[in-house]
Amino acid sequence: GNNVEDGSLQGYIDTLGIPYVGSRVLGSALGQDKVIMKQVFSSMNLPIVDYCWFFDTEYLDDAEGILNKINKVGYPVIVKPATLGSSVGITVVKDEEALDDAIMDAITYDTKIVVEKMVDNLVEVNCSVLGDYEYQQTSVLEEVMSSDEFLTYKEKYLGGGKKTGASKGMASTSRVVPARISDKLTEEVKEIAKGAFKALNLSGICRIDFLIDKKENK
Repeated sequence: GNNVEDGSLQGYIDTLGIPYVGSRVLGSALGQDKVIMKQVFSSMNLPIVDYCWFFDTEYLDDAEGILNKINKVGYPVIVKPATLGSSVGITVVKDEEALDDAIMDAITYDTKIVVEKMVDNLVEVNCSVLGDYEYQQTSVLEEVMSSDEFLTYKEKYLGGGKKTGASKGMASTSRVVPARISDKLTEEVKEIAKGAFKALNLSGICRIDFLIDKKENK
């Protein structure tokens, strides 16, 4: 998360002249800020869900104006801090009545907020990419199983620690490998993963998460 994955640590190591694996400052920063990342993806015609975003002060100064933007996205939506990870501060909102609490919760974590259209009939699959700007190799796709409406922090990091008190992290998450989607969709996901990897100036290895509407098959 912050100060490690967002380019801060990479920049510090650069100033020391120490070589390291993984993405450099730019790629790390782009991948951490969900607003800038979406803007980059849009410029490259990569598929993203409908969304809007705003700063905390904009909501506090003009909540009605922000609500109008969100209503245009359409419910249900997912409210999340723009620069955090691990599902921290994320809330599923099914109507306008519950929106203020969700936004105020997200604001406690970040000054920039993203509100995304929730994907119906959801299947979440992950694709890892290894390489750099010249060459990219994709992994077998994994399908992540969640007992909730989205993969929560608890499922990601606390799921394996109920008996022993020690978390196994993402290793405790239920998954199916390879993902149970068509060959055509699998190849589409892999090509989009490569495109996203290059668009964000990434290098080394990363995992890219995909939300698939299994009814629309996209």
